[in-house]
Amino acid sequence: MRHDLFSMRHRRLKAQLLLLYNLIIGASYFPSLETHVRLGSSSRRPMSLICINPNCSNFFSTVIPIWNALTINVPHFLCPSEFKSLLVNNIARF
Repeated sequence: MRHDLFSMRHRRLKAQLLLLYNLIIGASYFPSLETHVRLGSSSRRPMSLICINPNCSNFFSTVIPIWNALTINVPHFLCPSEFKSLLVNNIARF
């Protein structure tokens, strides 16, 4: 396996995290997004997300814990290219 190829699971996870990022920044539309997810209020973790209904088995409750683990040490909200780089460099951890 080449170094730059990831498993289907990692590619799917990367796509899900990119979709969530696009929803958060408003580049993609999801009606009533605020009923599912919101940004945390921590200044030390500006990219942390809060799942409004974590006991539900849906896209948000599945992806948000991975998002928060991925962005735990990020000191500022990342621009799209920085976020994609973070994904590429860290997706194999999950």
